[in-house]
Amino acid sequence: MVNKKWCDMLGLDVDFNDKSSIFWQKRIHPADAQLVKTALYKHLKNETDVFNVKYRMRHEAGHWVWIETYAKTVSTDATGKNKRLTGTHRDISIEIQAEQAKEKRTMQLINRAQNVFIDSLDIHYACTEIFDEFLALAQSEFGFIGQVQYPDETPILHIHALTDISWGGSSNVFVEKYKKGNYILPIWIICLDMLSPQTKR
Repeated sequence: MVNKKWCDMLGLDVDFNDKSSIFWQKRIHPADAQLVKTALYKHLKNETDVFNVKYRMRHEAGHWVWIETYAKTVSTDATGKNKRLTGTHRDISIEIQAEQAKEKRTMQLINRAQNVFIDSLDIHYACTEIFDEFLALAQSEFGFIGQVQYPDETPILHIHALTDISWGGSSNVFVEKYKKGNYILPIWIICLDMLSPQTKR
């Protein structure tokens, strides 16, 4: 059972739409069919609290629409067998396209950093070259590019690019060390001392 808005998402006429579950299943993209089937099976077997999955469905015009399904069993019979499932279908095509564009831009920046590194053999320089664009892509004012290594039991963070977020005390000392070429800091220092005063509590 579906409403007019659901039909509109897929370019269907609500008055002549096939209401069977087979009709819905046939419109799922072949590459996503098993994902949806598995998620639905697990929910109907009470292995998950909700049936929540993202997949593509074929629009009547022939293109694919990204759908997010969020549903839950609302009725069972006397034996506990699931009897009724209800939920929503949401068109998330624009969100998926934005995510894909972001992933593509991320890969372009990584490839550029690799090319700069090959030419310069300087990983700090390569990361610095793309750092501002990475921050813009993440829509963030602050950040760092680093590499975690384990020379012993203590994880060490090698910082290759860092926003100047010093506001006094030990954070100033660490940022100054970074500026002078000391790019290695213990992970716990980053977690505790690089936090803002408001979030240290």
